[in-house]
Amino acid sequence: MHPTNEAVNQIRDRYKEVTLAHWYHDDLLSLPWWILLAATILPWIIWWKWLRAPSRTLELLVCVFAWSVIAMFGDVWGSYLLLWGYPDKLLPTVPPFLPADMSVIPLSFACAYQFTSTWRTYLFATVALSACFSYVIEPLFIRFGMFEIHRWRHAYSLFGFLLLAVLVRYWMLRWRAEPRTDRTIA
Repeated sequence: MHPTNEAVNQIRDRYKEVTLAHWYHDDLLSLPWWILLAATILPWIIWWKWLRAPSRTLELLVCVFAWSVIAMFGDVWGSYLLLWGYPDKLLPTVPPFLPADMSVIPLSFACAYQFTSTWRTYLFATVALSACFSYVIEPLFIRFGMFEIHRWRHAYSLFGFLLLAVLVRYWMLRWRAEPRTDRTIA
């Protein structure tokens, strides 16, 4: 017998209650929560004040948006399939890891896009970034109990970051090549 939609909704409702209770009692205002908050806000401030090329703001925001959408989709998918998980969350909602999906990862790869002019230099930068995220940042977050790997390997993350880096740059170069007159933000 297959579960009814009502049975699924009852389980989802219970999951929501447990998730909110866990977040409220274990995550909110804890040290990891403050780290996640800082990791969400500080990269944007640093990027906006010191790293962003003002003449390319719209183009770079499009790059950040593309990375954010892909990262959020992938994170929701991977978390749903229990490939990985996040014991500590900034918010008890989706996406599960907001700081990485909407701040750290997109802004890092947008900087690689901004500061490189050839495919060769871009690939060098993105290999370094991908290796750092996969083999340094992920293990650190695992060590501090902020990330869990269930059926996943760091090599998969490396490959995923590299694939997305190539796809996003290819898409951005095509987008940039299209004639536009509305490319600046005042």
